[in-house]
Amino acid sequence: MIVNMKKLVINKLVLSFIAFGLLGTLTGCQKNSGPNSPDFAVWTTYSTAKVIEQTYKNDIFINNGASIDIKMMKDEYESSQLIITSKGRQTFDLIKTELVDPSSGKKIPEDKIEIYMQKYLQIDTNMHNPNSDLFVAGDNIPDMLLPMKYAKAKGENVTKANCNQGLSIEIDSYDLDAGTYEGTFTLKVGERSQNIPVKVTFVSE
Repeated sequence: MIVNMKKLVINKLVLSFIAFGLLGTLTGCQKNSGPNSPDFAVWTTYSTAKVIEQTYKNDIFINNGASIDIKMMKDEYESSQLIITSKGRQTFDLIKTELVDPSSGKKIPEDKIEIYMQKYLQIDTNMHNPNSDLFVAGDNIPDMLLPMKYAKAKGENVTKANCNQGLSIEIDSYDLDAGTYEGTFTLKVGERSQNIPVKVTFVSE
């Protein structure tokens, strides 16, 4: 009887470790499958997508490549998000520049462009977001936006190994003329830099 009880306890422990391992596989940050540099991949998607910190759901999101393209009405705010999927812990920064309408020479000044670091919160129960994507217990979902200047000042602009790190890029079109504005931001991750083409289109109606 004692031997059987010991076997039962051992079996339960083994099953618990297996279950824990599977949970870690589902909710932990996974290895990036298609980097466009040896150290990190970068891609953009719509601002309404809730891209979790773990990478195992990356395939369900629309990937617009490594460029930012925002279409918006005049006199409103609109944003896009850029996702860094890094293989290791590395500092990062996205350096903005003014955007220019080549047909008119008019500009979106830098003070009309804000960049935020996404911060994450781990959930402990399954839930749906407004876009009907299912989040499961253990997912780290974007929860707040920290201005990059504060993230850098506090030393928080560091990627986690094999995780997503989101950046939100917000444009303020108030008091600017309709047009198509273009430019290039510079993404720095560790010792590497990558140009990020940016196009912002304002329409008047």
